[in-house]
Amino acid sequence: MPVIQIKNVSKRFGTKSILSAINFSLNRGEAVGILGPNGAGKTTLLKTICGLVKPTDGEVILNGLSPDEIATIFEDQRFLGHLSGIKNMRVFLNSIDQRLISLEKHFEQFGLAQSKHVKYKVYSSGMKKRMDLMSIFAPKKQLFLLDEPTNGLDIDGMIAFNQHVISIKNEGKSFVIASHHTLELEKICDSFLMIHSGAVIAEMSKAEVLQEFNSLETAYRSVVPTSINQKLFQR
Repeated sequence: MPVIQIKNVSKRFGTKSILSAINFSLNRGEAVGILGPNGAGKTTLLKTICGLVKPTDGEVILNGLSPDEIATIFEDQRFLGHLSGIKNMRVFLNSIDQRLISLEKHFEQFGLAQSKHVKYKVYSSGMKKRMDLMSIFAPKKQLFLLDEPTNGLDIDGMIAFNQHVISIKNEGKSFVIASHHTLELEKICDSFLMIHSGAVIAEMSKAEVLQEFNSLETAYRSVVPTSINQKLFQR
């Protein structure tokens, strides 16, 4: 049985349609990548899945998952600037009743061991993103809804993120990841949804992407309409 099922989900704000009849399902131990241009509805879709946004039509079915087993990353602030990294993490984990076996080990794993006692407000954007990622990978989490999780990360950070996702997928945990980084999604996802103007215009497995297009970037460029005037880049 799929861990989540999205059935004919639509979302409208007034007369503006944000999502239109979205359908897909996700099995345990799998990751789906969501691709689309800015404003396509990717963030709204993730927020609808986790309950932050109520669909206008359709339903989201979480099979056997409780809300505290869902981890999310959005472009928001979840930490306090005047506290150090490690104090912030303790406060955050206590607030969601989660525990990490070794917080010191996790700071080392995510490349923040030398900065754990530094105030969060002086962290770089990449360090803040590492904190975000560290905060969601708590043991009880089973479903991860991630909006642009590698924005701001350096190469080492992206490699560590990819390795961690693959590792815990093997434990049966599942991911929905919205990102513009096609190369990274291709490495860690099992299937892909391409959305445009709130509607799914293509759904394909990694095998189908590689067989038909050779790469996810080529598939995206072939399927998703561009809003950029290509003449602007011609000389």
